[in-house]
Amino acid sequence: MTKAVVQKAVQPPEEKPTGEISRNTIFQMLGNERRRLTINYLKQLEGQGTVRDIAEHVAAWENGIETVEVTYKQRKRVYTSLYQSHLPKLASAGLINYDKNRGTVSLTDKISEVDIYLETVSKNEISWSEFYLGLGGVFMALAIAVFTDTYPFSLIDSRSYIFAMAAVLLASAGYHTLCTRRSRI
Repeated sequence: MTKAVVQKAVQPPEEKPTGEISRNTIFQMLGNERRRLTINYLKQLEGQGTVRDIAEHVAAWENGIETVEVTYKQRKRVYTSLYQSHLPKLASAGLINYDKNRGTVSLTDKISEVDIYLETVSKNEISWSEFYLGLGGVFMALAIAVFTDTYPFSLIDSRSYIFAMAAVLLASAGYHTLCTRRSRI
């Protein structure tokens, strides 16, 4: 077998036969922060928005300021790159519908294929990393209270607390695993 044949054989197809977006395409789309911020903003708007609004919010996030503080120059710079490059790329990948004439953008159903690569958390939810950080903080406070014989924690044997913490951690990890398996490729 020649080297050219081997290289061609190991390259994944650009689009899967089922109509799903390939990993390479997803990584190319998510490889740019403005495209990720655009997807994030559209998800906050329940899937649709205008190029102008997207540009304003992306410019605010990139500059670490509120949207009312975004200057014309900052918004224009983001708007131009979205209009000329990022939105057409997202549209060609099938992740968004982009109407240049109306200046509207909407997410497609294929956006769900990207969720596994981004931890998407709505405003009313916490991320898994924040959950485990909070759980660790609660466990540490409980351990300190038990270790220092603080009332009412001194009324129960410390082994019971260890068992309860282990059970909560196991249940949390089991649920997290179940959620991850549902979204596995």
